[in-house]
Amino acid sequence: MSNPVPADFWAQPVLPLARALIGVTLLVDGVGGIITETEAYDIDDPASHAFGGPRG
Repeated sequence: MSNPVPADFWAQPVLPLARALIGVTLLVDGVGGIITETEAYDIDDPASHAFGGPRG
C-alpha cells in the first residue's frame, strides 16, 4: 500500500507539481489508478479556469 502524499507536496509551483504527479496512484473511495498525464496552466492562460480572476 502506498503512503498518502504529504500536505506540503501541494505547495510547490504548478509546473513541478504537474511533473511530480506523473506516476502517482490516485485512490478515492477504493477506486483509482495511476496518473499518466497532467496539464498545467498559468493564471494568464485563457484555457485556465483561473483566467480573468475571481467571479461570482
